[in-house]
Amino acid sequence: MVLRRVVTGVQALTIVVVLVSAILLVVRQPPAPAAGATTTSAGATLFAEHCASCHGAGGVGATAPQLVGRVTQAYPNVDDQVAVVERGKADGKMPAFADQLSAADIRSIVDFTREPAAGAETGAPDGKAIYLAQCAACHGDFGEGTYGPAFKGGEVVRKFPAIGDQTAVVANGVSGTPMKAFAPKLTPAEIQAVVEYTRSL
Repeated sequence: MVLRRVVTGVQALTIVVVLVSAILLVVRQPPAPAAGATTTSAGATLFAEHCASCHGAGGVGATAPQLVGRVTQAYPNVDDQVAVVERGKADGKMPAFADQLSAADIRSIVDFTREPAAGAETGAPDGKAIYLAQCAACHGDFGEGTYGPAFKGGEVVRKFPAIGDQTAVVANGVSGTPMKAFAPKLTPAEIQAVVEYTRSL
């Protein structure tokens, strides 16, 4: 009789342990990725390491040409773009990367630059990112002014009460000054975004 009670107790304890273990396994599972969540691609990481210093964050352009939305026009055939990254350019402005990166890595970078908005979410251009890449060298990281006039504290709004006048200056430049025209380099939407950003400083 006593033995039967011991066996029954052990069985009950075993069932409890199994149930608790099962519950812990469910509770401690890592959460599923949120809907729409994205991870950084290999191409994006390699681009940031090897290309962004010249072509700007996400390919918006800096000391080297903008890639966002333009590289597929310049190189409709992806193999031609791959060749440029591998061999560089004769003028020396674009270095060869074949001796630094594998063929697979180069193709990952090229594919990344050919994605809409260089892998970023599509939508309105990021005025701040464009400003930092294209304007901060002259106007300061915070619009405080360096070689170019200050924007901070509403200075640009006081100088250009009409936003269209400022947009025209950014697009066409100012003859006889260091202010160059950005229409050949930025799209109208990008110019508008950077102008709106400077007016918020």
